Amino acid sequence: MLLVSDPTQDVYDKKAWTDEERMLGAGFSGPWTELSGSYRLPSDLVPMANAFAAKYLNGEHIAGEVPADRVAISGASNPTRRR
Repeated sequence: MLLVSDPTQDVYDKKAWTDEERMLGAGFSGPWTELSGSYRLPSDLVPMANAFAAKYLNGEHIAGEVPADRVAISGASNPTRRR
């Protein structure tokens, strides 16, 4: 089974089901909701997104990373074209 959750995108205010105490009771332990790497954003855009967030967004910043296993999982990525 694969269980995925993004507590930063709590669109319907349902974060209660991901409460640490409830998840421990279900057998999940550790930092299971933490994903520091981006598998969706193109690899060459991650540093640009981090720089934009640091410069223009207020509040807590979580810098994204390109996971070491990204190429193995999603294949080689070509550089993006921007204009």
